[in-house]
Amino acid sequence: MPSREVRKYLYDIAVAAEYIAQFTAGKTYEEYCTDPMLRSEFWARATTNSSH
Repeated sequence: MPSREVRKYLYDIAVAAEYIAQFTAGKTYEEYCTDPMLRSEFWARATTNSSH
């Protein structure tokens, strides 16, 4: 991958990680296990990458 693509990819990962941190702040593992919306949002952010 060219350097510019690598930087964009890493930026996308950092943005997704920030969204995950904001969305899951204050949540427990038990809440994660029992809340389908929380799990859906986590996996949507963890697996979606706008550049690929």
